[in-house]
Amino acid sequence: MIRKYAAGLLTFIFVMVNTSFPVLAAGTTYQDVDTRHWAYNSIQELTEDGVLVGMGGGIFEPNEQLSRAEIATVSNRITSLVQPVTGLYHKNGPIYYFDVQENQWFYSPIMKASKIGTMKGDGDGLFYPYRALTREEFITLLVRIEQQETAALALTPQQVNFVLQAFDDQGSISSWARPYVAYAVNQGLLTNLYTTLFIPQEKIDRAEMATLFERMLLNSQDGTVNHMMSSNQEKVPHTYQMVATAYGPSSESNGPWGSLDAMGSNLHSGIIAVDPNVIPLGSRVFVSGYVSPLLPKVGFYGIASDRGGAIKGNRVDIYIEASHQQLMNFGMQQVEVTVLP
Repeated sequence: MIRKYAAGLLTFIFVMVNTSFPVLAAGTTYQDVDTRHWAYNSIQELTEDGVLVGMGGGIFEPNEQLSRAEIATVSNRITSLVQPVTGLYHKNGPIYYFDVQENQWFYSPIMKASKIGTMKGDGDGLFYPYRALTREEFITLLVRIEQQETAALALTPQQVNFVLQAFDDQGSISSWARPYVAYAVNQGLLTNLYTTLFIPQEKIDRAEMATLFERMLLNSQDGTVNHMMSSNQEKVPHTYQMVATAYGPSSESNGPWGSLDAMGSNLHSGIIAVDPNVIPLGSRVFVSGYVSPLLPKVGFYGIASDRGGAIKGNRVDIYIEASHQQLMNFGMQQVEVTVLP
């Protein structure tokens, strides 16, 4: 499927300023990204559409990290596509970083990213241009590019904590990054990309960046950027009364698929199996009304990303990391499944 991202306005490149690598032709397969690579589709489709190029010579270097200066260069081009220039929020007054000088190649892109508010320094006059971007920093960047920073920061601590409980290491997410990550979770940007561990301080690599940028571009291109946690909601959620069972990673519970869903992706807490004719796959949902010590008391946000032969009509199956006996004790329960806009 060919997807166009207004390549005339944007050339999403990993060849940064002051480099001299030759550009790969659109559609070229990278020698170091074969069809089994987890990010192959994102990397290849962006390349085929002329949005993404590699490092030259048929090389992409998917596992290499990018510095904050390089990310600033790429994010400016992404921002110009996702949001019109007139819609960007500009910071008033001069911007100065002690470690960014006018004679350095990254001066202009860093100043631009700071001016439009997508990237910021540490508050003490340092930008750290050579430092690799962490995962939580990159997720924050995505939210800012989508101009949803206000909505993210409007989340209450209770809302943030509730959403982030899906990650076992949520306590290691920096306090300033928590609302951004929570908002991204509910945007669906992180679905099936991370399991129960987010590892917020992990350095972002090219493959992960390509995958996340593609998801954001697709949302923006289709006009489906989800503002469900904004106070200015325009779409109305739809709630279904359904019968729920539970399944887990054991062979007794999920047969030969074990810890994988029907499409071969890793299962994790928050996933539910649905009938795609009732709830489209990929829908973001809120499930409530059950009684179980295995799940949050008031309900949980999840994603409808699995299906099963027995899951038809008003049936759903909730994935839970638990023993087969615990899942059997869940039984069949009446629940409410709200499909979020």
